[in-house]
Amino acid sequence: MDKKVKLGIANSVWYSNIYNVEQSFANKITTYYDGVVTGLDFRDVSSKNKINNWVENKTNGRIKDLINNISRDEVMFLVNAIYFKGDWTYQFDKSKTKKASFKKINGTTTPVDMMFSSGVKMLHYYTNSTRLLDIPYGNKQFSLTLLVPDNPEHITDLVSSLDMETFNYWLSQADSLKPEFEMPKFKMTWKDDLLKNLSAMGMPIAGFPNLFEENIDLAISRVIHQSFLDINE
Repeated sequence: MDKKVKLGIANSVWYSNIYNVEQSFANKITTYYDGVVTGLDFRDVSSKNKINNWVENKTNGRIKDLINNISRDEVMFLVNAIYFKGDWTYQFDKSKTKKASFKKINGTTTPVDMMFSSGVKMLHYYTNSTRLLDIPYGNKQFSLTLLVPDNPEHITDLVSSLDMETFNYWLSQADSLKPEFEMPKFKMTWKDDLLKNLSAMGMPIAGFPNLFEENIDLAISRVIHQSFLDINE
C-alpha cells in the first residue's frame, strides 16, 4: 500500500428492530462487504444520531448530518462511506501560493488562492475544446483527473455528453507533461437525493423480497449522496 495515501471504505446496514432482517442478506453484508448490520428503534431520535455519528467517524469528521430525519415508513438504511487523503507525488510550493482571478461558469471572476509548482509531472490530453490533466498522488496508484473546457460556459455541455468510454480514451491517449502549473485551492461540499436520477437510468426502486423475514412491500424512498472535497498544497 501507499504510505502517502489514506483510503478507507466502510459499509453498514441499519434496520428497524421491529422486523427481523433476513440472515442470508446479513451474512452477505458482513462476509463480502466487511459491513456491520445493526437493528435500531427508528421511533427513537437517537437512531438518526447513531447512523450520522458512524458516518462522521468513518469519514474523519468530513461528512456530518447525512440523515436529517427518519420517517415512520422507513425500515432500512444501507450506508457506504469512503475517505481518501493523499499527498501529491510532486509537491506544490506553499511559499508561492498567491491570490489570483478565477473565471466562473457565468463568466464573472472571483479571487482565489492559486497554488503553483514548476515540477508537477502529469498526464495531459487536449481535444479541440477540453483539456485533461491527470495529477498523481503518493506512489501514483491514485490520481486527481481534471477536465477543463476552454470556455467555462461549456462545462454543462461537457458533463452531459461525457461517458466512460470517451473518458477512458482520453486518459489512454494522454502524454506525460511537466509544465509550470497553477491550480486553485478550494473546499466544496455537495448533497442531494439521487433517487430520480438513478430511477431514470434504469435502477429498480421497488421489490427487494430478501431483506426481511417478514413479507413487507418495500421501495427505495431516497438515495442520499453527500461529499466533501478539500484541494490544497
